[in-house]
Amino acid sequence: MDIIRKKIKPGYYLIKILVLFLFFSACNTSTKLGVATFKPEKYFEKNPQFSKEFSGFTLYDVQKNHYIAHVNGNKHFTPASNTKIFTLYTVLSILQDSLPIIRYQLSGDTLYFSGAGNPLNLNPYFSDNQHLRGFLENAGKQLIYIPSYPAPVKYGSGWAWDDAMDYYQLENTSLPIYGNEIQAIIQDDSLIVKPDFFKDNFQIQPGDKDFVEVTPIPNQFIIHYSKDQILAIPIQFTDALTCNLLSDTLSQSVVLQYNTTDSFIWKTYKIPFPDSLLIRMMHESDNFIAEQLLLMSSMEISDTLDRSNAIRFIKHQMKDWLRDDVKWVDGSGLSRYNLFTPKSMTEVLLKIYQLKGLEWIEIVFPHGGTSGTIEAWYEPYVMAKTGTLSNNHCLSGFIKAKSGKIYIFSFMHNHYLESSRVYKQEMDKLLRLIYNKY
Repeated sequence: MDIIRKKIKPGYYLIKILVLFLFFSACNTSTKLGVATFKPEKYFEKNPQFSKEFSGFTLYDVQKNHYIAHVNGNKHFTPASNTKIFTLYTVLSILQDSLPIIRYQLSGDTLYFSGAGNPLNLNPYFSDNQHLRGFLENAGKQLIYIPSYPAPVKYGSGWAWDDAMDYYQLENTSLPIYGNEIQAIIQDDSLIVKPDFFKDNFQIQPGDKDFVEVTPIPNQFIIHYSKDQILAIPIQFTDALTCNLLSDTLSQSVVLQYNTTDSFIWKTYKIPFPDSLLIRMMHESDNFIAEQLLLMSSMEISDTLDRSNAIRFIKHQMKDWLRDDVKWVDGSGLSRYNLFTPKSMTEVLLKIYQLKGLEWIEIVFPHGGTSGTIEAWYEPYVMAKTGTLSNNHCLSGFIKAKSGKIYIFSFMHNHYLESSRVYKQEMDKLLRLIYNKY
């Protein structure tokens, strides 16, 4: 049988290979198309919730060093507790690896001491809080307390007067003690007070409502309660009360003295900086710690406990890379006078990342669905700080995408009337998309 051979035209196989190559390339391209066509900025702009009031958003690629999204990134927003991101950077830049506990001067059989603003002293939220007590007890000297001059302002600029007796707005002092709060624990109709120095300052009245009645006499309270509870109540400080508290704690007389000489050259007792302070500030959004750390930063650079000194110093240091000006008045974000941009948040977060690295950030920042103020929201690939005041909610931090790449983001929402929950739901959707697409 004859075999009929078909004549193949020149270039036939080359054309066939080219067609197959283009086919598989098209398939591969269509696979990547979801990533290529997903634009976080467009998604944000088209989201009806984000366009309803006043919202801003930035997304920054750390590896490529450029913005992927920038919506109202240069507009100023009320940051609430996102302000603590700036405070965190200030502490890392000024205090660095050491934490001042107390300032002191030895003279014969007398130890003169003054506060350094440290919030760790006998703070009930920390197990390692005995440095002040140990230092004073082991001195074996007569103890004389000299209040700092000028004294720090007790409340920040623009703080709400009607929050003054709430647990989140504690007084700022030169020598914090017991976290500047009283813990009142009601259990089985009995009351436990810590420190027990204040145990006789309370009356308890069972009823159908839970609230603390502030009497005209400082640090005297009436607790109305309907169930077991733990209350954190701000201490109203005087210099005399500080001495009395220390005397009771140390079982040794601590004498108050205002007049001293200019010849004093204060020494500072310091310890290695414990990350636990920063973890609580970021995870629990502890306003008291944030404010005291800003005061301590001021002491380090200016020998005074004045938060404005620290703010001016660090803003000057930032001027070469923080491109948007900011209005910054406190360490915690309690003040509505603060005004920051999403872009400025992103730039400070980038500096923190460059200073400390991802491993440290994973410890200090809360994780979505796991810890801190985002325990009930998002997923563990989100590491971020919330900021919430009535009608304002912000979220700024880091996202570790499925690819392993790191991105910095900042959401800022102001002036809405509904619950912040609807904004959190929409932010979660966008963060999930970023995680999966990038």
